[in-house]
Amino acid sequence: RGYIMGFIGPNGAGKSTTIKLIMNLIKRDSGEIKIFGKDNIKNEIEVKNKIGFVLDENHYYDEVTVTQMKNIVAPFYKEWDEKVFDKYIKDFELPVDKKIKELSKGMKMKFSLAIALSHNASLLIMDEP
Repeated sequence: RGYIMGFIGPNGAGKSTTIKLIMNLIKRDSGEIKIFGKDNIKNEIEVKNKIGFVLDENHYYDEVTVTQMKNIVAPFYKEWDEKVFDKYIKDFELPVDKKIKELSKGMKMKFSLAIALSHNASLLIMDEP
């Protein structure tokens, strides 16, 4: 707790792939990944509830608004905090009625960060912040 760590390497070294493996967004070929001492596949829901992550690419539905996307994502987190989310949306000056596809890349990253910080995560993972 309380540490900032960097995960660095040249382009193509596998940093983003490692993050996707940790988050179980892609299938691993072999081995195991333990986060908080738990297998990331067998305990996927518990592990993901403790991680906030921001990917370099958009992984949200393009045709929905910021508010609609939040309404889709929030129920997946046991400790979702609507007040915290609203604070970040205001601080980041994100338009809640705009569709995701209408947001700039920077605004999409801010939206992802607002999501990542709004459910009491123990670990924050950022890909190409």
